[in-house]
Amino acid sequence: MRLPSLLQILMMALRPLRSLRPFTLAGLLAVPLVGSCGNSPSADARDGETPAIRRREAARVRTAPVVQREMVRTLSTTTTVESENEIELYPRLSGVVDKVLVEEGARVATDDVLAILDDRAAAEALEDARVALEDAENAVKRLEIAVREAEEQTARAKLTWEQAEREFERNEKAGLLSAVEVDRLRLTRDTSALDFESAKLAHEGAQAELEKQATAIKRANVVVKQRELDKSFTRIVAPFDGVVASRSIRVGDTVSTGAPAFTLTDPDHIRAVVYRPQRELAFFQAAGRADGE
Repeated sequence: MRLPSLLQILMMALRPLRSLRPFTLAGLLAVPLVGSCGNSPSADARDGETPAIRRREAARVRTAPVVQREMVRTLSTTTTVESENEIELYPRLSGVVDKVLVEEGARVATDDVLAILDDRAAAEALEDARVALEDAENAVKRLEIAVREAEEQTARAKLTWEQAEREFERNEKAGLLSAVEVDRLRLTRDTSALDFESAKLAHEGAQAELEKQATAIKRANVVVKQRELDKSFTRIVAPFDGVVASRSIRVGDTVSTGAPAFTLTDPDHIRAVVYRPQRELAFFQAAGRADGE
């Protein structure tokens, strides 16, 4: 009996697979040949490496000597830089703008005039106050004359009363006149006494009027100063050295005390306000102590 060859055995084994996909003899013979190519696991093991794992390079380390030095901590933040002296200038009086003497960006000094309002009404009020002061001063002169006249009348009334008093006492003691004449002298004496009292009251009244007029002069002086101040308010001036940041008025505008005319800033003195959480307070205190040392 003949034994089947290797090719016949393979054909018999592949008979059930003919319906799926045809194979060629060359393809079947190539399978064991391909599997036999390359290194075997035993060969890789002999080389001391696993096929899926590569050797890692050694980590590079940089060394440095230990030294003692200051550790600086920095904070990054954003804020707005602003001037320490920045104000809005408001007109002190309402009126019409007559002149504007500066523009935005102009550098000005203290008491420089920035704008002028129409000052005709203020000038008239000042002139009226000065006239009232002059009248009060002239009234003082008239009252001083009245006081001197009252003094002279008082002095004459006193002399008349003293003379009537002496004449009545002399004739009353002498007893040479009739009772009617004595009564007449008594009446003259009493009348002279009343005239003297009236003269003293008139003098006191004149003196009081003079003192009252002195108060009126002080009041008139106050009014003049007030009107002078009002006239000065028609000029908008710079309160400090700085730069005109903005101008809100033009010639011919009617301005009021409630709207700003200029914004004046001082670029030479600026500051930055930084808002930080409270947990960083110790850090700023330590920095402040270090600066103080």
